[in-house]
Order: sequence, then structure tokens, then C-alpha cells
Amino acid sequence: MSVFSNSIGTVLSSIRAVAGESVTVTRGASPTPGVNAVRGDAAASAQRRGDGDVVENATDWLVAAADYAVDGQVTLPRRGDTITDAGGHVYEVRPNAGGAAFRYSDSGHTQLRISTRLVDRGVTP
Repeated sequence: MSVFSNSIGTVLSSIRAVAGESVTVTRGASPTPGVNAVRGDAAASAQRRGDGDVVENATDWLVAAADYAVDGQVTLPRRGDTITDAGGHVYEVRPNAGGAAFRYSDSGHTQLRISTRLVDRGVTP
């Protein structure tokens, strides 16, 4: 890995340390609480379906690849996994416009950028 690649990983780790929040990653019935993630880009889009408009709230999450685990095993995000924030908002991992559910944010593949859609607004305390 180059000095530049190492620097990107270090900067992203610093961002998670400063701006990260504790979320729960879930696949099926297997939750993994306490994952440090940074809420990234968010966008809303409206699509006409049947009699009404459907608004989709897309949010990207930045997570260390080593922290994304299911049943104690480090794995990669896949469609249908969920990320739940402290307010109970549930985001489902879904492919972005390019068809990928995640991409690496650095050449060392240590940081994940995960594409999600808000599926449950939960209850904010």
C-alpha cells in the first residue's frame, strides 16, 4: 500500500472516531450492536408507484471493514442487512444506482461505504 492509501485509511478512522455513532448491524436474526459508523451522504427521491408517490431516503454509512460482523464473523455487507441507529431508525442495505450494495473507500479495502435506504423511522427519544 502507498503512503497516500495509508493516509486515506487513517483519515477515515479519525472521522469515525470524531463523528461516528454506535449502530447495530443485523443480518436475519443476528444483531451486532456497538458498530462505529459515520452517517454519510443522504438523499431523498420520489417515485410514482400506483396511486401515490413513494419517497426513498438513501443514506450511505462509513464503517471499518474489520468492524462489519455478523455472528462474530467479519463479513461484507449484502442486500437485506440492516443498520439501526440509536434513535431506532432502520436502514436496509440496498444497491445504489450503480448496482453495488457497498464499495471500498480506500485502496487497502479497510473502509466500507455502504448504500442503504431508510425503511423504518423508529422512535426517537
